[in-house]
Amino acid sequence: MEEKKNSEITKNPQNASFANVNASSSAQPQTPQSASSENFAGVTQAPQTVPGYTPAAGMYQPAPKRSYTAAESVFAWLCFVLGYLFIRVFMGGFRPLGEFLFVILLYALTFVVVKLEKARFNAPAVISLLSGLALAFSTVVSGNGGVRFFAFACSLAAYTYFVYTAFGNKLAKGFTNLLLIDFFKSAFILPFASFGKIFHGLIPKKGEKCGKGFLKVLIGIAFAFIPCVIIIALLFYDESFRNMFKFIDNIGFDTVVEHIVSAGFGIPVAMYVYGLLVSSKDRKCANTPNAENCRVAGEKTKIAPVATVLAAVIPISLIYVIFFISQWKYYVSGFVGALPSETSYAEYARRGFFQLTAVAFINFVIIALVGLLMKRDGKAAKIVQKAVSVIFSLMTLVLISTAAAKMIMYIDVYGLTPKRVYASWFICVLAVLFLLVIIKQFAQKLRLVTVSALVVTVMFAGLAFSNIDGIIARYNVERYMNGSLSEIDVVALIDCGDSAVPALADYVKWEDEKNGTDAAKRPAVVYGEEYFYDICFDSSERKQPYTLAVRFLYAKAYAYKSDNNFFSASVPVARARKALEKAGIKGNATGD
Repeated sequence: MEEKKNSEITKNPQNASFANVNASSSAQPQTPQSASSENFAGVTQAPQTVPGYTPAAGMYQPAPKRSYTAAESVFAWLCFVLGYLFIRVFMGGFRPLGEFLFVILLYALTFVVVKLEKARFNAPAVISLLSGLALAFSTVVSGNGGVRFFAFACSLAAYTYFVYTAFGNKLAKGFTNLLLIDFFKSAFILPFASFGKIFHGLIPKKGEKCGKGFLKVLIGIAFAFIPCVIIIALLFYDESFRNMFKFIDNIGFDTVVEHIVSAGFGIPVAMYVYGLLVSSKDRKCANTPNAENCRVAGEKTKIAPVATVLAAVIPISLIYVIFFISQWKYYVSGFVGALPSETSYAEYARRGFFQLTAVAFINFVIIALVGLLMKRDGKAAKIVQKAVSVIFSLMTLVLISTAAAKMIMYIDVYGLTPKRVYASWFICVLAVLFLLVIIKQFAQKLRLVTVSALVVTVMFAGLAFSNIDGIIARYNVERYMNGSLSEIDVVALIDCGDSAVPALADYVKWEDEKNGTDAAKRPAVVYGEEYFYDICFDSSERKQPYTLAVRFLYAKAYAYKSDNNFFSASVPVARARKALEKAGIKGNATGD
């Protein structure tokens, strides 16, 4: 019998450990010190290592220490440079070209490393790569600071998704509704799962031991920094010692400190970027969550019966019906271009806008909760779910259309401003999203989350690339010059910054030709933008659009003359410089 058992083990060596375990359990020998055991609380303890002892299959085994490739090591060092540059971009203020070049460098270096690690560039990775670079380029095209900031942030968000998908970490193949979970993992989980690994990867093939050494040295330097500064300051009384630091005076003490602070704050940025790469390559957190977990969780949330859902949504729908009936004439007036009595255009356009936005958000939440919580135990449930989605979407679209009609009336009378344009853009985004919700109810194969994200991205890209501030200024100036706009709000155009300069230059030229004014007879101008903003925005200046426009143009010309930073270049600035040169407005203005 024993011989037969030994022969079976010989034929199937994979069962050897299992057979040994069974044999040992039947004989009940003494448990070796290296075997896993349970404490009094029932918690399995890790085995103690014994020379010559190999843990059986299924027993605790310590994870092998990770080694780092040469490409990962080089990238670790480069991440510190990237972190430094990232901080410099933001500390440097308005630097559109600097932001664009930083994103290009970030993507290029990562692309090389990913290729060296033989990762596959699937469709999501390629799309996120191209969209990130496109949004980064829009920072050079757009003159609006808010749009430029969001474009830059979106390009960095696309970067995290690019690295994540390049190593095949998606929860499901293709473009699925798990897109948001994938993005959340790429931006907020994986980078911090390997946050300190950059110190381990500084020297290839060394890993943990080397990383701990670098970390200890870095901590020591951090603790020594403040005492060193204090000691140097105290010893500066000695002239010979002070002469050794003359190079700091030549560079500028503030500049040196600024670079040191940038390098220090750049370390967490470097840890984030490198942690994202390592975690993506190692497929960390692959099961937290995964596609199956999401599916199971989605099924468990469907606890609400159809009767409960109907009882909740019917009263809300009735409130909407009552509201539409009571305010029918007021809201319909926007479609026919009739202003309600005792109401200004500004009040009419603004009234209820933020409330309507809040209602739209509430309706979206209701639609999402019904789809998430309602039981799908029959055909009736599916019909109710579709009906709720369509009805609430249609009611939201009615509210959105009234807000759009009122905004069009307002713009027709007073012209464009950045706030009016961005409010109109937001209205359009809401309308498209709710239209997609309706389409989804009749086209079940439509991946609503993915398509919605794509649509919003495209619409934002259109906003970023259109140089909307320049369009606003050109629209108002042309309408004022052809007589279709009764007055021009130069203050609102000045808020458009560099993008408004060409249009305002044309306006000043038009006023000069109409009134026979030459450059010598123009109002007194001022030095610099800051001085301009300090003196020009009082009540008297606001009533003199020509004077305000002239002073603004000369202030801009002076600012351009004094600022020749290469990284501050942008398309709106280039256009503004050309327009001022064409108009003969130079930066040698005289102060009041």
